[in-house]
Amino acid sequence: ADVSGFTACMERFASHGPAGIEKFWTIINGYFNELLSYIRGTGGDVECFAGDALMVVYDAKGIARRQVSRQLQL
Repeated sequence: ADVSGFTACMERFASHGPAGIEKFWTIINGYFNELLSYIRGTGGDVECFAGDALMVVYDAKGIARRQVSRQLQL
């Protein structure tokens, strides 16, 4: 996952001084918190963060087992 337009967005918020920067990071942190919650909830693991991007891995066997379990529950 990568935040498209991250630098341009940060520059726009930064033009409003420290309050703008604080607001930007509040938004970004909220975004990543929601994203991480979703990733963990679906069985993913964050492999690494790199600036405004992150790499996520999923266990294919675990995903297949969960899909079969869901189908059996239907």
